[in-house]
Amino acid sequence: MIAVYDDRPEERTFQLLFEASRELECEPNGLLEVSPRDLEFDFLSDVGSMRQRLQVGSDRLADLVAGADPVSRVVKAGLTHRKLGRMIVEYLPRRGGDRHPIAVSMSAATLGLPDSLWAKKDRSAAKRIADWSREALELASSKCDPLYGGIAVEMTLPSPSSLSTTQSKVPSELFVSRRLTDRDQSLVDRLRQVFADGEVTNWRNGLFCAGWAPYVSGGQGITDLADTRGRASKLVKQAVSAGR
Repeated sequence: MIAVYDDRPEERTFQLLFEASRELECEPNGLLEVSPRDLEFDFLSDVGSMRQRLQVGSDRLADLVAGADPVSRVVKAGLTHRKLGRMIVEYLPRRGGDRHPIAVSMSAATLGLPDSLWAKKDRSAAKRIADWSREALELASSKCDPLYGGIAVEMTLPSPSSLSTTQSKVPSELFVSRRLTDRDQSLVDRLRQVFADGEVTNWRNGLFCAGWAPYVSGGQGITDLADTRGRASKLVKQAVSAGR
């Protein structure tokens, strides 16, 4: 899953992330889920029977994703990648009145298995998926200019209010925007310390911090990823709170 969080309107983020997916050779399949435009929810399951599944043509799809429908908003949109299979751009859960993080969800395939079980061919397959998802997050960070984002396997990207809980942490593959680092000039140095055994890369709109081996050059990652995620979550939480 590639996900981003922004404090600007969710429909804008959804549209830009959908467009980014198309730039990475994902083709829309016309399958959508929509909810009433004015209905607020924390989890998609909260929408219940008011959520509708649609199969639409390209023109209608473009209008809905662009937020041009006065009644409905898209909360899920299906796409297909020729090699990586089905993908969904979707709203993720939020807490405390935050905006919803928006994600491109896909099968983790080999990345969903413990890396201790990978054979040589599994490592090659994992690297291909890792490279694609890293490219996707970099493009999303450029197009959407979110506050933060990440690449997560079998977890979600927490909204800011969730970062105050011990269970919710940012992924070890983390994008932190310049919009956040500009609020706290020490944040860059502190992130580099947290990811000292991983890798920190300058992107157009911020920093990409990687801790897991498939995302680190040379394949050597951070041993204690849980600790890294916890420390990084505190830094992101502090930086987001500083702007509120």
